[in-house]
Amino acid sequence: MKVGLNSLMQNVGSPESDGAVIGDEIDLALRAEELGFDSLWAVEHHFSGYSIQPNPLLWLTYLAARTETILLGSAVIVLPWHNPARVAGEISMLDHLCGGRFVAGIGRGLGRLEFEGLGASMDDSRAVFAEGIEMIVAAMESGVLEFDGEVVKQPTRSLRPHPAGPLRDRLYASAVSPESAAAAARLGAGILVNPQKPWAKIAEDMAAYREEFRRHHERQPPAPIASCQVYCHEDAAVAAEVGRREIGRYYASVMAHYEMTGDHFDSTKGYEYYARLSERMKGLDESDVVERYLETQVFGDPEQCAAQIRNIVEVTGCDHFVGLFRFSDLDRAQALASAELFARDVIPAVKRLEPAPA
Repeated sequence: MKVGLNSLMQNVGSPESDGAVIGDEIDLALRAEELGFDSLWAVEHHFSGYSIQPNPLLWLTYLAARTETILLGSAVIVLPWHNPARVAGEISMLDHLCGGRFVAGIGRGLGRLEFEGLGASMDDSRAVFAEGIEMIVAAMESGVLEFDGEVVKQPTRSLRPHPAGPLRDRLYASAVSPESAAAAARLGAGILVNPQKPWAKIAEDMAAYREEFRRHHERQPPAPIASCQVYCHEDAAVAAEVGRREIGRYYASVMAHYEMTGDHFDSTKGYEYYARLSERMKGLDESDVVERYLETQVFGDPEQCAAQIRNIVEVTGCDHFVGLFRFSDLDRAQALASAELFARDVIPAVKRLEPAPA
């Protein structure tokens, strides 16, 4: 098992400036390698304090220069917000700068605020996601950019810098809906699991993904990577109180940022799953929705955190767990203390776990 640390750069209602938040994240990320984490991850978001991280590859390039061996992952590059050829060039450059430590996480996006602000079409997102990944993976093997798809039209050009190595075995797709998981399987990508539903339902989705993967490829599907909010404290009562409060506040920010109960999903091509989800959520109190989310996250004393991650490994078969330690109103000291305790008392136990066979 590998264990990673994610940077969200959230600044919702905090008295801190955005610059101070970035400084907090730098401090935490630069401690990760010495604390024993195996990977560092970065998200992509725009236009709100939900996350002030607009460019994961820029952040990872900075970290590449400040670290030695730790893996560097995007969680995720939202492909429909970019020109795929440009993304391929930037990935290739980062791969050279970090000595092949890059792990590519790619997604199609959900936030209407971001799509509209960037002039991108939600209706085309599924096609851009699938076609863009296919083109990028091929270019990272051949060194040639070319594609003639439904949406992506790329004239033949050389990928420069020439790729340092293929991307295929270190490619993951964020997939919440079953349709996105099936698309990832057809593309030969692994799955980044960011739980938005009960773990038992995620286990069903993963079984369907593996079946679809084997249908299209003559190899076994890669183990998924699972990511959660984490709050670890020596006192179980404190961990429960702070974890429930701050993770709950975080999920409230998710619901607001993504307009999870909005009607716009009904008329948006490719977001039928979210239209159904939105309709279900409208019939629930927000506290009930948050409670269900809390059941999927990791918080407690070190023994409780290790047990919760053990369950995630057993349910998903993941071989890599990524924790998000700074979120909501947790300050620099709280996030760092949680990460340090987790590193000391939880990471050794997690690294001994054996992923369940696919």
